[in-house]
Amino acid sequence: MDRVETLSRKLAEQLEGNASIDQLLTTVEMLRSELMHLRNITPQGKDRGEPSPAVHIATPSIAAEKKPPVQTEPEEKIVEMLQVDEAAVEAELEEIKKNAEALNQMSASNKPAMKFDPMEETPTLIQHQARKAQAASTPPAPTMAREEETSLNDKLKESRTELSDALAET
Repeated sequence: MDRVETLSRKLAEQLEGNASIDQLLTTVEMLRSELMHLRNITPQGKDRGEPSPAVHIATPSIAAEKKPPVQTEPEEKIVEMLQVDEAAVEAELEEIKKNAEALNQMSASNKPAMKFDPMEETPTLIQHQARKAQAASTPPAPTMAREEETSLNDKLKESRTELSDALAET
């Protein structure tokens, strides 16, 4: 209810100050929405016990002007049959097809050759299996000696005494 009182005072101040109609309407709409909100949230009997300010909200009594329906006469539709020479249309269609075929042939001949064959270069399981079969069928290259067959890890391994080994010995 405090909000309603505040809006009522504001409306009175605006009337005394000769505020514009838009400002007055805005305040009235805010006051109306607040009153509608209060009516929805308060029970019917509770509101009667408290004194409340009397606020009269005027609703606009301007009725919408009714315009008489405009009667329009149906327009006359003029339908003309076009005289089309079928032979000329067929000849033009054939010419368009020939031009399209010529353009397709020119574009196909102007395409650059592929630098690689995607079917060959794209790795697949079948190619992998073929390489394994090829490797199995060819004999391994002869090695110089068995000593050279050691792995790269063995070649790079450094032998040095670890601190844990030195402590374990003592």
